Amino acid sequence: MEKQDGYAVASEREVTLAGFAAFLDPPKEGISAVLDALKANGVSVVIMTGDNQYVTQKVAHDVGLATDRIVTGEQLDTMDDAALAYQAEHGAIFARVSPEQKNRVILGLKARGHVVGYIGDGINDAPSLHTADVAFP
Repeated sequence: MEKQDGYAVASEREVTLAGFAAFLDPPKEGISAVLDALKANGVSVVIMTGDNQYVTQKVAHDVGLATDRIVTGEQLDTMDDAALAYQAEHGAIFARVSPEQKNRVILGLKARGHVVGYIGDGINDAPSLHTADVAFP
């Protein structure tokens, strides 16, 4: 197939699969000990990610976090603020969430009197970094 400026479904004919590209971003070494220390000091960890629930569940399991309550962005949108904060307070992991949804979780926790820290390293984390009481970019 010759290079084109754009492609459509009709372009997907007489093609050969050349292979798959994959990547692995394993948890940092020692993270389980860090999570244990946080828990021992009364700090709750809430995972909020744009990754899908399956990747999120695997990573959470690998670092020793409970994975029995995963809330997707689609489910989050059906919750009122009280239900959302309850889920965050009781160990929910939030997957496939948008920057706005992450910010909503933070605001819900703050409204219930929690001091919220946030760690994020992308431009889409800017609203949450700003909203959190403590932020680590």
